[in-house]
Amino acid sequence: MRALARLFFAALLRVFFRRLQVAGRERLPERGPAVVVLNHPSALVDPALIMTLVKRPVSFLAKEPLFRMPVIGSLVRAFDAIPVYRKQDNADTAQNRLTFEKARAVLAGGGILALFPEGTSHDDPKLRPLKTGAARIALGAAAGGLPIQIVPAGLYFTDKGSFRSEALLSFGEPFPVVPAELGPDLEPPSQSVHALTDQIERGLATVTLQAEEQALLDLAARAERILSAGSGERADLARKFDLRKRLVEGQAILGTTMGPRLERLERRLGRFESALEQAGVSPQLVDPGQFRLATVLSVAARTLLFLLALLPLAIAGALIHWPIYQLVRALSRKMAADDRTMLATVKLLASLVFYPALWLALGVAAGVRLSWPAGLGAMALAIGGAAGALAFFERFDWAIGALRALGLFAFRRRAFLRLAQEREAIRDELLALGAELERQQQLAAPGA
Repeated sequence: MRALARLFFAALLRVFFRRLQVAGRERLPERGPAVVVLNHPSALVDPALIMTLVKRPVSFLAKEPLFRMPVIGSLVRAFDAIPVYRKQDNADTAQNRLTFEKARAVLAGGGILALFPEGTSHDDPKLRPLKTGAARIALGAAAGGLPIQIVPAGLYFTDKGSFRSEALLSFGEPFPVVPAELGPDLEPPSQSVHALTDQIERGLATVTLQAEEQALLDLAARAERILSAGSGERADLARKFDLRKRLVEGQAILGTTMGPRLERLERRLGRFESALEQAGVSPQLVDPGQFRLATVLSVAARTLLFLLALLPLAIAGALIHWPIYQLVRALSRKMAADDRTMLATVKLLASLVFYPALWLALGVAAGVRLSWPAGLGAMALAIGGAAGALAFFERFDWAIGALRALGLFAFRRRAFLRLAQEREAIRDELLALGAELERQQQLAAPGA
């Protein structure tokens, strides 16, 4: 059951996200007990990602009400989840003693336990204060002589509520748990618990993107898009994450000494983005080097052939799935309301129900009216149509953007070149600020 659920969720997540990437996979121990601690930005999507992107079986703690919910309860049990009893759920928190015993038993068996020490998913720009449960579980297991490793891991989404966005799972440097003698109540001393919790928080800080205000994260995202666009290559997620993290940290350091310069840069970014929006192009496409005649003809021919080949399948797929797509979209907005942490979860769960139901209904209808082989063929055609429509419209959207950029380059060359020059000027300013940040850090380093 667990293997089937893992395969199904892996397929579902690969469809929902345009790109999934794991960084630092080698830092997760290949064997032996380990506690993976993660930030918690996106409700049930977070445990689904860790369970499908890690090869070793992973157990995790989940709030007790999930075990009583239809469908979800079966899924969390399939992944060997352990219930946590919380005050806000009006549960008997005394039962958490059994929860801790089960968690330590997973570690005693050499398994991996994944925990979200913030306790709840949220949309804050920085980590919430950590609960002590992860430290208490790890110290309790280590007291029995187990060599427990704690591995901090960060989840990063380019847009966690949007279909076909991107997600990154980053593993930080693991560290061992120093055993502490348990008290008569079989609990570790509070001093050791708080010290280990602080160490976990420092580990999470290395693999998560945090700022005091959301505006700082937004500015770093805008700056990163310019730097990545000017790099001449499509940056992978780990590089984009690292770049945004350095930009946020740089703002915090340089803001005290170079505030006016940063403010001018932010205004310049705003003007540049407005000009891009009016032109209907992205910063990646504002590059004269992309519009050499041979390059344009080659890309245009490949794109046209791709779109023509997929067009019949895409039309069929769009017609079949458009009503369900709109239903899932409306349902997720209504159920998640203003809670962005639940948006992707609701979309995934709704898709899990409605799309297979549609495929099954089409198969049954064709089977009853024609034959069962025809029913199986109808189901296969519907699934293939969904994949074809997805691939077609993503490439089509890119082609429209590229066509706008080509038109700007061909018919409004001066405007195009001004945008290209401004992009490079902003990129140079960002690089200069990065060099200044590095210089300040070197001067502040011990022994400098």
